[in-house]
Order: sequence, then structure tokens, then C-alpha cells
Amino acid sequence: MAGEQAAPGAVAKRRATETSDEFAWTSWRPRRRVLLTYGAFDAVEDPRQMHILRHLASLCDALVVGCASDALLAARGTPARHPFSQRRRLLDACPYVSRVITEDSETQKRSDIVNNDIAIFAMAQEWAGQFDDLQDLTQVIYLAGDAPDRTVRMI
Repeated sequence: MAGEQAAPGAVAKRRATETSDEFAWTSWRPRRRVLLTYGAFDAVEDPRQMHILRHLASLCDALVVGCASDALLAARGTPARHPFSQRRRLLDACPYVSRVITEDSETQKRSDIVNNDIAIFAMAQEWAGQFDDLQDLTQVIYLAGDAPDRTVRMI
């Protein structure tokens, strides 16, 4: 390796044993792009919601879904049509969802972003502007429109 010339634009790989203070460049991997979204997901069987989850999954390497608890939905004044256990089970079975977390409070988003190494936070357009304060932690996007083929507005 020592004295070898790398092709222009190529990244040279080094052995960690060349010198004691060098890193093992051969084991480097780019950061995964993990996307987080929240919702009640009370109609996961609806093809439109599945399409949205598929679209979100296409924007990232891993999709984390925060499913609102029954208590949180009741506190918001929108009781769930289906119990949390059933909604979570449907999300766990969804092939587009990498992990499901419970949304117990309105204030947990910041800690969820940090604890799950979130690169992208996505919500429906109806929430536009309400999560802009999270931009210091992650990229915030809003899904535009009501149709299943939603476009993304990045800020």
C-alpha cells in the first residue's frame, strides 16, 4: 500500500496496521438515513396509508413510525377507532416499516430523534410549520396534498 498511487478520484484504502494511529478505512460505512414519522395509523389497512408508508420508505434506509397511544389520542380529543395493540401489530407487519415506537406525549419528538439517530422527520402538510423547531436536529419535510401520490416539501 505504501507508495502506491490511487486512481484520480478514488479513495485509497489503508490497513490499520500501517501505523498505530491510523483508522481502519476499509470498515467505514456511510450513515444510514433513518426517517421518523408519527400518526394514529387508525386506518393502516387503507391502501392510501400503505402507499404513504411505501413512499416514506423510498426516501430512506429505515422507516421508524411513532404510533400514538390510546391515551394520547384521547387527550387530543380524537379517540382511536382501533386499540393501540391492533394498530401497532398492523404497523409491525408492514413491510415498509423498520421499527414502531409508541408516541406517549407531544414532547417526546426531540428525544426520539436523538435516540433513534433520525436523519429525516416527515409529517403531513397539515402540520406544516409546526415542527420547524426540530431543524436543529434533523431535516424536516412535509408531505403535500391529500392524494396518495403526495409530493414532498423540504425545508
